[in-house]
Amino acid sequence: MKYLDLAHEIVDTLENIFDERLSASLDFAKLSDRKATVVLTSTLKSAGTDPSEYNINSSSTCRQRMKQRQRVAESLKKEFNPNKPLTVHWDGKLIEDITGHKTVDRLPILVSGQGVNQLLAVPKLSNGTGKASASAVYVTIVSWNLSDKIKCFCFDTTAVNTVLRAGACILLEQKMEKDWPVVTI
Repeated sequence: MKYLDLAHEIVDTLENIFDERLSASLDFAKLSDRKATVVLTSTLKSAGTDPSEYNINSSSTCRQRMKQRQRVAESLKKEFNPNKPLTVHWDGKLIEDITGHKTVDRLPILVSGQGVNQLLAVPKLSNGTGKASASAVYVTIVSWNLSDKIKCFCFDTTAVNTVLRAGACILLEQKMEKDWPVVTI
């Protein structure tokens, strides 16, 4: 994709140099968008390319990184099609928000089965209730098209998951229209 700058010259966008590997490398190095932009600018200069020929700034870097992450996530979701019974696991965690100024409820959700281990999502919860947890797990299972493959739940035995009428386990069984026997270990 190209665009016309103020001088009416055609300028390449970052889309032409951003790919899955570059985005993953910047994420792996835990570089902020501003720091990644500095690295990209220096790399272009080192490669003998004029960085001003590219629409390169922290906003463009942020947009391209988000696009690449979205593409990878969509690809994983599209290609993931196990033909085995699965166990869905979830475990609420209080962790520092990306801003580093407050803690938030996060709920890692993954599935496992014979030869299968896949992280599905780590949604932020509005609160740490059984209802919020059950809803997040259900939405994730449905969005990955795994409802018919889930045969078992795995979770810690805290009140949020096990309360008789409002625990995530009971609410999730109701949402999925399942009535499984309870097994405690």
